[in-house]
Amino acid sequence: GEQVKSVVAQMESGLPLGIKTEYLSFLPGDVDDKIQNFMSNLGQAILIVIAVMLTTLGFRTGMVVAALLPMALLMTFMWMGVFSIGIDQVSLASLIISLGLLVDNGIVVCESTMVKISEGKTPKEAAVETSRELSIPLLVASLTTAAAFLPIFLAESEAGEFCAPLFKVVTICLLSSWLLSI
Repeated sequence: GEQVKSVVAQMESGLPLGIKTEYLSFLPGDVDDKIQNFMSNLGQAILIVIAVMLTTLGFRTGMVVAALLPMALLMTFMWMGVFSIGIDQVSLASLIISLGLLVDNGIVVCESTMVKISEGKTPKEAAVETSRELSIPLLVASLTTAAAFLPIFLAESEAGEFCAPLFKVVTICLLSSWLLSI
């Protein structure tokens, strides 16, 4: 919006006297409101997922898996910046979709590690063995889930172009989750 105002001001300075420009539609404020609303929804979804994990997994395991959420989201935002994926309604919706999926890797790794500890292994041995055993299966599972969104990305249409961040963000989010979990 600010860039548009700047360009319009430059153009107006070159117009003959008596000619004025008006905005028929100017929506940067509306877009900001929608993004703030989505960010609020994202925050609420994160809190709900954390509450469910703490309730169902127990405090200790729930906290370990809950720590994965903000780290994976921060990593996702970092990679979104690297790949020039903007924060818009589609990318934020992708993050909300990914929330339930990205904790799966952490839950599987934590549960497997706990089973190995209960079998008598040290926590370090259990974690290393779990990472070795589950790295490829969890990667394949993450990529398979991401591939479900691939047709949207590959669609040669306006809708495909508009929704392309759905595939990109879900893939980045799931791969970030996988990397952090392992």
